[in-house]
Amino acid sequence: MEQTQQDMESKLIRIGTWNVLTLRKEGRLQQLVNEAQQMKLEILGLSEVRRPDFGEHALESGYTLFHTGRDGETDGRKYRGVGFLLSERARRALVRWDLVSDRIIVARFKTDRGCNLTILQVRAPTNGARSADKKRFYHELQAEVDNIPQGDIRIIMGDLNAQIGSDNGKYKHIMGPHGVDPPDRNGPLFVEFCNANNMVIGGSLFRHSEMEKITWEAPKGYTKKQIDHICISKEWKKYLLDVRSEKLADIASDHLLVIGEMFLRLENVQRRVKGAVGELFDTNRLSDRNVKNSFVKEVRTRAGNGVPSTETVQEQWAAIEDVFITASEKILGVPGTKREEWISDATWQKIAERKEAKAAIERAKNVIKRIEADRRYEELKREVDIALQSDRQLWFCALAAEGKKKMAAEGDMKHLYEMIRRVKVDEPHAKKPIKSTNGQLLTNPSDQLERWAEHFGQLLAPPARKQRQCADRQPPEPPHVRRIGQVSSEEPTVQEIEAAIQAMECDAEPGIDRISAEMLKADPTLAAQILHPLFCTIWNTGTFPVDWTQGILVPVPKKEQTDTKICGNWTAVCQLCVGLKVLCKVILNRIQQPIDATLRRQQAAYREGRSALDHIATLRIIIEQMNESAGSLYLVFLQYEKECNRLSHTYLWSALRRKGVPDKIVNLLAARYNTFSYRVRYNGLLSKPIRLEAGLIRGCPLSPLLFLVVIDEIMIGAIDREPKRGLPWVEKQHLNDLSFAHDIVLLSTRRTNMASKLGDLMEYSTAAGLTVNVSKTSAMDVNTSKPSSFRLAGQPIKKTVSFQYRGTLLTADGDVSSDVAARIQEGRAAFNSLKKIWPAEQITRETKLKLFNSTVKPLILRGCETWCGSAKTCKQLQEFISRCLRRLVSDDRISDEELLQQCHQMPIERELRVRKWRWIVKTLCKSDSE
Repeated sequence: MEQTQQDMESKLIRIGTWNVLTLRKEGRLQQLVNEAQQMKLEILGLSEVRRPDFGEHALESGYTLFHTGRDGETDGRKYRGVGFLLSERARRALVRWDLVSDRIIVARFKTDRGCNLTILQVRAPTNGARSADKKRFYHELQAEVDNIPQGDIRIIMGDLNAQIGSDNGKYKHIMGPHGVDPPDRNGPLFVEFCNANNMVIGGSLFRHSEMEKITWEAPKGYTKKQIDHICISKEWKKYLLDVRSEKLADIASDHLLVIGEMFLRLENVQRRVKGAVGELFDTNRLSDRNVKNSFVKEVRTRAGNGVPSTETVQEQWAAIEDVFITASEKILGVPGTKREEWISDATWQKIAERKEAKAAIERAKNVIKRIEADRRYEELKREVDIALQSDRQLWFCALAAEGKKKMAAEGDMKHLYEMIRRVKVDEPHAKKPIKSTNGQLLTNPSDQLERWAEHFGQLLAPPARKQRQCADRQPPEPPHVRRIGQVSSEEPTVQEIEAAIQAMECDAEPGIDRISAEMLKADPTLAAQILHPLFCTIWNTGTFPVDWTQGILVPVPKKEQTDTKICGNWTAVCQLCVGLKVLCKVILNRIQQPIDATLRRQQAAYREGRSALDHIATLRIIIEQMNESAGSLYLVFLQYEKECNRLSHTYLWSALRRKGVPDKIVNLLAARYNTFSYRVRYNGLLSKPIRLEAGLIRGCPLSPLLFLVVIDEIMIGAIDREPKRGLPWVEKQHLNDLSFAHDIVLLSTRRTNMASKLGDLMEYSTAAGLTVNVSKTSAMDVNTSKPSSFRLAGQPIKKTVSFQYRGTLLTADGDVSSDVAARIQEGRAAFNSLKKIWPAEQITRETKLKLFNSTVKPLILRGCETWCGSAKTCKQLQEFISRCLRRLVSDDRISDEELLQQCHQMPIERELRVRKWRWIVKTLCKSDSE
């Protein structure tokens, strides 16, 4: 009998709908989740969510919130919003969801009945709304009902703002006699809609007390209505077992939770790929010396005598992978799920008291007792709000104390930065659906993954046929190509592998094999000895393990973009197998210095002793001198499209050979590229492989240097073959360009020379498979008599009087005031983003100053070495810094001098002077070649 009861319960699901008034208040979402858990709700529809965005939130409780709301990118109105709160079971059964408007949201679930369950959560206009608004709502709702596939179980629920009454004379087929009287003006509209669509109104079917029918109660309880409903398609009416209001549920809303029980079971529709994208090991435990020693001992024991050199590459790698994975499973394990519960037990007790006070209102037998119960309920509502704000502050203080403790123990600010990341944003950003190529929003995880694969497939595709044919015709070998000296092509040594492992960065996500740099760095010597036979086999055979031929692309929104629904506003981080990165680092250590010695002096990226600051200073000095001497100068700031995604592999291998890189290394790199593919990871799923046919491998240690080799050859062929087209420089030389990886600045004193250089650059770039991004290219005229009108690839280059170059604003008049204002604005935004940090008493002043000096001040003083430190500039900077420091120390009474002394800060005028002279000394110490 007990087993039968359990079987029966497993085939029942509880759904609900609730007008929550708002989920923006502190702690309101946590209270809602708590009520959903207590009521055992799988699917809870929500009205009046009032969140400022739309999308999907995965909550730490295991529930998932989907909601519509205000689209801040396109509309400034405050939409009320509707949504769903889904349990883990319902989330696994979710087929798709669609946001229709701020009043309608749709979700579709897989069931055990051989069909899907489609639920529309709605919020209809009120009785007093305009007739046009009501017609528009029902028109939208009808369109969505018509879109539901035939055979689906249809449910419409939510705040319909319609009381239908108990008279079902003409509508017995779609409503029962147990509605609440009297019907209101919206009642007939709702009933007619249900009649037209064969939808049965569940709240009218079941005999309950009036309190279990009422869904809304006005303040003081003078007016009560049944305006929230759950409706089901007529043919599935028998599967709806009950609909009633739950008066014991409370989140300080004037609406009651409406619960429906159904004889139905949800089935999983989506399963995560195990191992490849999840279950990463807890490498943070390696910071414990005992755990680290145990891990190393386990690896050494399992490695035994090393990997036999007679096996194939795949077999060798499988043995190595098993050593590290097995040791990690035994010693490290998988991090547990952290569920932050910042609401205290005392506050939960107050919430329980508030719920009891609400029940006391219903039990009141006379007006006086009801008024007293109402007053007590309102008092508890205020007390709960105050307690929630206090708990939030205490939670933040605990985080601050934890970050401070770990920082003191480990000597770095990593943990403090992690704490800042968790508290500086009031609400985490919703994971929004993305748009298809035709602009349709995609909410199905499989559709989203397919769209991402399509997007990156197009991004990584080789050049168009016409451009590819041009690229196949190799241009004449550029003149004056400097070849590198002797580079070893012998097998990697254990010492080289160990050095590469020690140079690996920690805290990077592992590749598809789940082996991280921290595991290898636990004992670099042991890891190098284990990897050495495998590296030698790869070196001699030119074949790679299958895992090493795959990279995982993780989409990441670009910082400057706000519309994250468009795939083009995202970039991607590539996760590679750490063993592949170690091998590439070995090769990089062999060829980097020889290649660097042959690169043009104008290139400053990825080179020791050079920085973007050198180029910024050079450009500022040139612009200032041109304005002072009344000389003319034409500048073009250009950037390659998608950087290096379309780079021709054939051109790359030829360029490396012309540089003198040994054929052994070139062939090994070519073999890796010929077998490499990407897989996109999104929502825990992996896409099909996307073959790399053009471009460089993202995240590879070798990629920056390979790109510099190609750019160097392009610039030698396009620019240096006619060097007198630039700006007259020192020793009868001309400065034609300044390059920082893919950011290039061309300089000329004559328009014809600039046009000629642009044409040559396009020719050589096209041969390498690269295309200049015309939309990001700008031309600036300095002191010219005739305005320029340059064209690139047949398109006009836009003119500008200021340009943001490597984070610094350059203007045609050479004035730095605009750049200073921009720096202050950026520093203000960074300072305000940490507004919860500065008043925290649990964080010491010393720690706050470290934070200010590392996160705010660098933004304010970026590029200050190139400024003319005028009195006005110094005054603006000093005033802003002093305001920040006063908030930091919470003392407005002390003088500026005492403030700077307490905060260990130099006056800004002196600091600018010190930074400038430090840079000048560093520049003067460079060799002539630099």
